[in-house]
Amino acid sequence: MRWLRAAAARDTLIVDTSPSLSSALTRGAIAGADLLIVPIVPEPLAARRAQQVLDVLEALDVQPRPLILIVATIVDARRAITAAIYADLEAAGLHVDAIIPRSVTVAEAPRSGKTLLAYAPKSPTANEYGQLARTVRAMLRNAGR
Repeated sequence: MRWLRAAAARDTLIVDTSPSLSSALTRGAIAGADLLIVPIVPEPLAARRAQQVLDVLEALDVQPRPLILIVATIVDARRAITAAIYADLEAAGLHVDAIIPRSVTVAEAPRSGKTLLAYAPKSPTANEYGQLARTVRAMLRNAGR
């Protein structure tokens, strides 16, 4: 368990799992999380997918319950369906905490061999990812985790 040793040596460890909720790694990561970041793409199945993650969390009966941050990614605010999806999420009791806009620079950065922050540090998308990082840090600090 190399990642457990790595976690002991750091203040923050981010574990990115597959979207499969049946995976033992994903369930283990959910059970051991202080903060659960649930990324969604504003498409018709988004509310159902986010609810499935919360259902798994409930079934695992984790105590203390991790903080939850729902992040909408690849967002094109010009699409009419985007507002409808946000309304569906709110109706299901799920609040989108951060919105990361769709951006050509996100697709271009890897082709240049750079991260988004190195390729386009002042882009709106880079700014939103920076804000997301500050939000995560603040949430963990405020919760004493």
